[in-house]
Amino acid sequence: MYRFGLAPKFTAIVLAAVLSTGILVSAAMFFEGQNRLRDQIIDNNEASEAFAPVTEAAWDSVMLMAVVLLVAALGAGLLARHVTRPLADLQEAANSFSTGDLTRRLNFTRKDELGELGRTFDQMAATLAQRSLELEKANRELQEQNRVVQQANRLKSEFLANMSHELRTPLNAIIGFTQLMHDGKVGAVSPAHEEYLGDILDSARHLLQLINDVLDLAKVESGKVEFNPEPVSLTKLITEVRQILQSLSATKRLKIDLEVSPAVEQLMIDPAKLKQVLYNYLSNAIKFTREEGRIAVRARPEDANYFRLEVEDTGMGIPRT
Repeated sequence: MYRFGLAPKFTAIVLAAVLSTGILVSAAMFFEGQNRLRDQIIDNNEASEAFAPVTEAAWDSVMLMAVVLLVAALGAGLLARHVTRPLADLQEAANSFSTGDLTRRLNFTRKDELGELGRTFDQMAATLAQRSLELEKANRELQEQNRVVQQANRLKSEFLANMSHELRTPLNAIIGFTQLMHDGKVGAVSPAHEEYLGDILDSARHLLQLINDVLDLAKVESGKVEFNPEPVSLTKLITEVRQILQSLSATKRLKIDLEVSPAVEQLMIDPAKLKQVLYNYLSNAIKFTREEGRIAVRARPEDANYFRLEVEDTGMGIPRT
């Protein structure tokens, strides 16, 4: 809180009191000196007659000084009121501002420096009030946008939950019946049919994993992706992904070679996440490789804690700019 110094009214009164005291003390000293001189020179009657004019002049001076002091005190009071009242109003308005009241105005009409100060204060108050209104409006708009976003997230979560349920239910049925046929529980199957049923199982299970990954989308957005590392045979995992994409590669008569370094054959990794990465790489390579082309999948150690997974194809590639 801003605080002003001593009020001019108080200062003027103090000065007037000090001046009055000085004059009265001077007059008392004058009369005391006069009495001493009178006692030393002549007797009382003669002193009275001799100093009568001086005494009368002294009393006239004292009365004149008293009148002057009275006028000066009144003038100082009026001047102090003329100055301190606006300053008091300014201090009160500043205190109101400090408590959050931005509607207080001074409305000074005087033409001096105090009037200019009051008008500047009113202009500042109006600017702050306008900024406060704009800030409140922006906050309301932000709250409304936040409400809309939260509603959209809720609808998205409901959509993902419903769709994943609707997709997983028939897909689990497909996997179940295919597993029965693959295991010969509903009759004997030829080796070729058993191989095809195995491909159907792998593809269905991969699709089921993709659907489950869709449910993890909300976790990805919130930064709560879960990794479940486990011992994995890298050659077996790559072979499973290659089998899932076998129908696409066979259509274009593509050959997919596999090279896995013994140093990275056994890994501790999340197999579902690695399958998704490799599936994306291989499907992209199959898409952009010409017929009867070749695709190579290589895995080799990068250092003690990392390995490199490469997918190379004979497609057109990305032109250099």
